[in-house]
Amino acid sequence: MRIVQTRRVDSLFERWSLNWHPQSQTLLARDGLGRLRWGLRLPEGAFAVPYTGSYFAASSGHVLLLALGDRFVVLDTLGATPPADDAQRTASHPPTILWGRMLLELPAGRAGGRFVRGRPIMRPGGGHRILLTDPRGRAVGTVAAITSDLVCYQVGDTLYAADLLTGQVVWWRKAVPRGSEIFGDEQQVVLVSPETDAVTFLRTTDGVLLGHKRYPGSRLRLGTIGHCLLTWQLENDRRQLAKYDLLEDKALWQREFAAEALIATVGEDELAVVEPSGRVTILRCDDGTTVLQGTVPNVRGATQAFVIRSAERYILITTALDNTSPVQVGGLPYLTHQAVVNGRVDGFSRRSGEHLWSFPLQQTTVDLEQPRDLPVLVFACRCLVLPAKPNARGLPPAVPPKYSLLILDTRNGTVIFRDDDYLPIQGYRVEADKDRQTIRVITDRTTVTLR
Repeated sequence: MRIVQTRRVDSLFERWSLNWHPQSQTLLARDGLGRLRWGLRLPEGAFAVPYTGSYFAASSGHVLLLALGDRFVVLDTLGATPPADDAQRTASHPPTILWGRMLLELPAGRAGGRFVRGRPIMRPGGGHRILLTDPRGRAVGTVAAITSDLVCYQVGDTLYAADLLTGQVVWWRKAVPRGSEIFGDEQQVVLVSPETDAVTFLRTTDGVLLGHKRYPGSRLRLGTIGHCLLTWQLENDRRQLAKYDLLEDKALWQREFAAEALIATVGEDELAVVEPSGRVTILRCDDGTTVLQGTVPNVRGATQAFVIRSAERYILITTALDNTSPVQVGGLPYLTHQAVVNGRVDGFSRRSGEHLWSFPLQQTTVDLEQPRDLPVLVFACRCLVLPAKPNARGLPPAVPPKYSLLILDTRNGTVIFRDDDYLPIQGYRVEADKDRQTIRVITDRTTVTLR
């Protein structure tokens, strides 16, 4: 399963992907070309926790914070090298485990993991997150990278701030609501109580209380940046995008767009806004300045937008709902970050901002976490054509699904491979071989080699 990277202090792990294999307790890291860079098998049984949607990673230079539900570990990846082949699943020089902590209180002699349960809860301002609970129904703590050298984590009702490299506790604070969401930066640590609108603000350097507030109900939350929120709300028939300081109760910057505009995250530091007229704006989260301004063909009717950013290009995907089609489109079971595509794909140059190409694409799905630095983008899906008339029992007859695989050249928007077959595809992997100057798309049905 893929692990979402929530914070990248610098660009070392930019465009990398992390995959966690719970059965073998192994973490695999691949670069932007899909190449395996290193692997690490955690101690047997020590980190066996069921997947609950609460896995994530945050990086600072070569140091990686890996959160696995009810615990976390800090890894030093400097000097880590890949195994000879994927089958080994461990590196010849794996990352070093610097330290780690459990995030729940356990009775003596009991291990964690199998006693942990997860359920989605609403965040103040919109969206949801997974709240873990222990066998007694108490909320499990959370963890967050606050600065390049400070991590905050919670055990019970105590919040700890610790040195990222050593784990040495810098300060701690008691009577913190269990299961609080944690985010912040060099100035503030912000704690949002689960299932309430209570927000606590602490000074990052020493944990001194700066204040308490209620989350402003009028602010629709899009995400966080440092100790601030990114908000996206409708005011006077216009969409307002803002970086909002909760403690100071003010917007640090604000941009205005059409009421029907769509918004998408671009990595961890940019946002893309697509307006019905076709105007595309990509801007920095930190200061709201424009990175790219362009246009695409009319996108009225689109309901979602996604952006995949490589070193050279932005790939914009816009999609619309289609409830009239007899084709039922689904993703592949072994991929976890897929999106339905029923619209168009557009390419932009990161250097010049030029609109490079546009390609209409219907009834498929895309893995949003595939290698970003390859000049190809893979679309694959499971398609089931529903018959117009049900059988005598009122049920549709059994129709075998068709599996589609399409490879798009992101340099010019042309299709370089397409295959539709009834043989199943469960998933795929894309990787480059620099020595042979090839790209391979590997599925359980076939291997496509591109030169």
